[in-house]
Amino acid sequence: MGDRPLVLDREFSHGLLLENLAAEGVNFLIRLRLGSHPPVLVDDTGRRIELPIARNQTVSYRQLYYQGQVPINVIGDWRPGFGGPLWIMTSLEPEAGLKVYQARVKIGEGLKDLKSLLHLDKVMNKSQLFMEKMIAMLLIAYAVGLLVGAAIRDQLFAATKDKRSARLRQRYSELFVLLKQQIRLAATTLRPLICKVQQSFAVLVLGENQPVRTHV
Repeated sequence: MGDRPLVLDREFSHGLLLENLAAEGVNFLIRLRLGSHPPVLVDDTGRRIELPIARNQTVSYRQLYYQGQVPINVIGDWRPGFGGPLWIMTSLEPEAGLKVYQARVKIGEGLKDLKSLLHLDKVMNKSQLFMEKMIAMLLIAYAVGLLVGAAIRDQLFAATKDKRSARLRQRYSELFVLLKQQIRLAATTLRPLICKVQQSFAVLVLGENQPVRTHV
């Protein structure tokens, strides 16, 4: 795997697994499973460490030991609009681990949107060629919808910065904002946004030197 970190969800919070990963020199980041039976985290003096955090706060801890044995770093992030914090333990620097895990969350969010909003799992073409073309068109629709939803959400947030727009910014995907939130913008506001999206999409597809290959 080289320097690439292994990203795992909280079901993989097992001491033996972490010991093996550390022994093999594999960088990892795992979402901490807290709940009613949180794992034992201690510092290098053996003192048990709790994980206090407040809303709108990010806190990090270095050189802790998972179950008193495996050296880890821990970071917590409680964003506005969320019911609780996200806690990550990692062999990386805490801030780097949080950044990687947030990227992983966006990937999972995209796959969920493709299935629940664009119904990718319902594609049933008999021909492989037609299947590839249909999936390519769905991915194009997803990319356009993501860009438009992000532009609408950012415009609303920049214009009002109220609690509702903050929730849209933090809790919902760009495609969900576009298709489900029923946000209405004036034509004079919407047209420039769509023009920017068209330019961004053209750069994604055509690039500067090497166009993106597509079957469509």
